[in-house]
Amino acid sequence: MSGLRFSIREILLVTLVVALLLGWGAQTYLRTWPTARERALMQERLEALKEVTKALKNSHGFPGDGGKAVRDAECEALAAELELCTSRSQRFAVLERILETQRLYERNSIYRFDKGSGSWDELLRAKADRMKAEIAIERAKAGR
Repeated sequence: MSGLRFSIREILLVTLVVALLLGWGAQTYLRTWPTARERALMQERLEALKEVTKALKNSHGFPGDGGKAVRDAECEALAAELELCTSRSQRFAVLERILETQRLYERNSIYRFDKGSGSWDELLRAKADRMKAEIAIERAKAGR
């Protein structure tokens, strides 16, 4: 026989380390993929948020009133859609739509501020939200 001899303690230690690494890897993998039930609930939530956005746009005369409620509902719906993305290309497409939505609200805030019906803090919030969307796109490009 060869000169390789292991004690029971060494074998148990290696087994324990391998089991811990496999358990950690399985946990990491399972956390990133939702179950079928969870995915169905996420899809149902997305549909409800889209309906809320549609109803608010119809009832509030968007964008004349500033549309904060509409913006919040639309951003929440887009965030829910982002959670459902399964590919990198889908994720980029939704991130681009989020950025376009934030640009729209920023332009609306600038217009309202220039006309005297919007506030400076509203304008800065819209700018910060747009920049947050741009940062998310840059992070996605970098693979983070």
